[in-house]
Amino acid sequence: MKRTPQQSIILNTIVSKLKIDKETKALLVYQYTNERETSSSEMEYQECNNLINHLRRMLGQNTIQTPVKQHLKTDEMDKKRKRLIAKFREMGYNTEDNKADMERINATLQKHWHKTINEFDKTELQKVIAVVETKFIPNFYNKSNALR
Repeated sequence: MKRTPQQSIILNTIVSKLKIDKETKALLVYQYTNERETSSSEMEYQECNNLINHLRRMLGQNTIQTPVKQHLKTDEMDKKRKRLIAKFREMGYNTEDNKADMERINATLQKHWHKTINEFDKTELQKVIAVVETKFIPNFYNKSNALR
């Protein structure tokens, strides 16, 4: 499982407090991912936890496990985001290489809800999905059928 947004915040805060430069951070990530990655965004949950605990020891803070409940909540949010992306793709929000057109998706969300997909909380995501399913998709199919 990938690292959580909470881990990202903690990691970047500690790196900043320790005044670690980008190159050194990349080397630390490389070390803690068993020479697999240099970007912390690609770290697995436990790898990031191990690095955070190492850096906390350097700061003189106690090591604390990142709560698993928060991680499970993030997984649930990811599923909802993926569902929303799938709904937009159903309406043709795809790039030329058949990937989700995140720029268009975020632009549409920004236009109607003034937030990008990663800024919604769980309740808001559920509401947005409901609106997309009940309003956007039927309108999309009505328009495409009218063109035939």
